Amino acid sequence: MTNTRAIIYARVSTEAQRENYSIPEQIASCKAYIEKKGYQLVGEPFIDSFSGESYPRPALTEALDFYDNFGFDVVIVRHSDRLARDPVAKAGAIYDFCQLREAKFEFIEGGFDDSPEGELASDILTLFARQENSRRAARSKAGKNEKAKQGLFVGGRSPFGYSMNKKVPGGLDVNQDQAKTVKRIFDLYTYENYSIRGITDLLNEERIESYKGGEWQKSTVAKILKSTCYAGYTYYNQRRVIRDKLKNTRITKPRPKEEWIKITGITPIISLDQFNAASEILESNKEIIRKHSSREYLLSGLIFCENCNKPYVCQTAKPNIKSRRYAESKAYRHRKKEKHCINRYITAANVDEMVWAKVINFLENPENIIKGYEAILENQKEQFSKQLEKKEEVIKKIARLEKVLDNLNGAYIDPDIKMSKSEYISKREEIESKQKGFNDQLEKIESNTQSPFSDLEFKNIMDFSKQIKAKIVENRSSTSIKERRELLQKMQTRVFITLNNEIKVELLKIFSI
Repeated sequence: MTNTRAIIYARVSTEAQRENYSIPEQIASCKAYIEKKGYQLVGEPFIDSFSGESYPRPALTEALDFYDNFGFDVVIVRHSDRLARDPVAKAGAIYDFCQLREAKFEFIEGGFDDSPEGELASDILTLFARQENSRRAARSKAGKNEKAKQGLFVGGRSPFGYSMNKKVPGGLDVNQDQAKTVKRIFDLYTYENYSIRGITDLLNEERIESYKGGEWQKSTVAKILKSTCYAGYTYYNQRRVIRDKLKNTRITKPRPKEEWIKITGITPIISLDQFNAASEILESNKEIIRKHSSREYLLSGLIFCENCNKPYVCQTAKPNIKSRRYAESKAYRHRKKEKHCINRYITAANVDEMVWAKVINFLENPENIIKGYEAILENQKEQFSKQLEKKEEVIKKIARLEKVLDNLNGAYIDPDIKMSKSEYISKREEIESKQKGFNDQLEKIESNTQSPFSDLEFKNIMDFSKQIKAKIVENRSSTSIKERRELLQKMQTRVFITLNNEIKVELLKIFSI
């Protein structure tokens, strides 16, 4: 008995053949062949009842899945015409099993022999398989691109919160039950300051059903927070897959942005403002360099240089009698050799207490929040008004270009206006280039336009501030560094050190104290 693992493939193209015991005969012959060769039979026989001119077929697809999950070395087939009668179909099967994977076919009858002529025939068929697979992949890719250009979602399965429906704009219908979960994930992340891990744990604790019915994972929650689908648009053709045949691995690389195909018209589950807010938090957390230390620092990952916007790192100096340092000294440090803008050393005890005092003083005086809110509201209203004006101006320009394009099309088909095809194409490309530029401007304006704070949002901030105040102001002397850090993180605290050694504290991304 060898270590070669074998599976059996059998095929009939009609029910009549099935009744004539063709399948049992094929399986019996293959089992006898496997026993004679000393192979190990794995899995049940894979049986198709399809024409030999078609490919792929259900049983062959199942065999490929079996290879990917469990593995085997050889596929035993009664006769080569049982695999396929059509050379294109046979070439496709050989490519999928023998080129993309490391299996091989052995035919009891009708296969290639070991003579030079047999090897040549096998090589020709393999080359033909590669060419046919390339053409098939190109046709599939062209079809998907065309579908995306028509504004329909392209993908193996719909995103969580939607179901496929090519009859609706964007090709996606909202799944109301799942959409409630999506909305809650964004609310927890943007309004209630939950971490991705916290959201994952909460969904599992409440037994909220996931896409596949299993437990929620952090990667799934993060993927939802990053998906533009929920704001009403997505992109196709963003990435390309490159296969390394030697290492049997696949890597994904981004395509140039001009090759992306934007799909709009998807029914949004959240507002664009909320999606942008989630993106800002994700980006902010990514930029923070977290250096885990055995010692606790109040402002680890929360303190930055205002000039270069890079975080200060934590550093502990051990006791040194010569330097008259009789205990450990904790500090925050900036270093040019670590690509920071300056060299600076700040004692942690001083800055920690100063920041904590600023936060307590801010929360003890609600009028600070009211004044800050009023100033921010006024500024946001002004910025919102300017952005709307810009947006209206760009929309008018896009509309004018549409009219120009319509006129150009009319002129080209008008027999009285003699316009050459090359002249028409040149002018059309020029107009479409301008349209793309204005559409990019409009997208940028929409992504940067944030609606002014509502009274409800202000109330939420006030309620949240009262909760924090109750926890820290009434127990200011007994709170540990860990408890203080958790509260500062909930308030999205960021501390900035200026070049003049001034300390600025930002709370909830809107208040500066």
